[in-house]
Amino acid sequence: MKRLHYERGRAAFTLWDRLQKHRLAHPRDGAPPVVDPEDDDEGEEWFESDANGNVKIHRDINSGSIGLDDSVPCEATKSDTGNNKFKALFGGSRTHNEQILVRSCGVIVSRATFYNAEAVSNVLLFVQKTFSVPRAFKPEHFIYDTNCNAKQQVLARPEEWSWFLDVGMTVDVFHFLHKHKVGHEFCQEHCNPADHPELMGPDGRTWFFNTSIAEQTNVWLGGYHSICREMLPAKYNFFLDEMIRLHIELTVAKLAADGQNPRRRVARTTSF
Repeated sequence: MKRLHYERGRAAFTLWDRLQKHRLAHPRDGAPPVVDPEDDDEGEEWFESDANGNVKIHRDINSGSIGLDDSVPCEATKSDTGNNKFKALFGGSRTHNEQILVRSCGVIVSRATFYNAEAVSNVLLFVQKTFSVPRAFKPEHFIYDTNCNAKQQVLARPEEWSWFLDVGMTVDVFHFLHKHKVGHEFCQEHCNPADHPELMGPDGRTWFFNTSIAEQTNVWLGGYHSICREMLPAKYNFFLDEMIRLHIELTVAKLAADGQNPRRRVARTTSF
């Protein structure tokens, strides 16, 4: 029982459990069976022993994370209009955020400045343009914290976003666990990283890649925020590009020192 308790705390175990429950509740063929809410494991749990010394596990179901209408937007959705209200501007205009693409090894691939909002359409365009330049290799997976919205846009407009139809689009493990509702059908069906065995390690219990590497790199990049906030565009872009270039050199050198080969490309073997 103790082993099961700690096993349930593993991200891979939790995501696989969610995926299995989603498939049970929403089978691809036939009428969906009725799923007992008591089987949901998203609430708190505790242990009690009876007079005979038998230990039992008890769970308190979190009703706020089950039974949601899938028509309700995912709570991890980012506003297309940004987080700023309309107001008079009597000073300099500021950008909304810096967006970066990071390889799973930690090497930054590209950077883009978003001016008004982090709209998923802009993110998709950013990714497509980055990997459409000469000698660029299209990725097999694109991991993004609101990929549920990006994936819906791709499926809704397959002619416009055909570039993404053979790319795996999942949410990183941290955001999938903490920002996406268990009852959101589309998220569970299309964006659960546990649904892609190639993302799992040989033991099937740990992740082959660090899916949160971009968020961790954002922490490093955010350290320059106070330095850059008053820079004009030319100096701003030059400074960030140079810092990222140095970061890439240090990352590649560290990977090489650890016995890795960051300059070698592995042939693509997976299709979606």
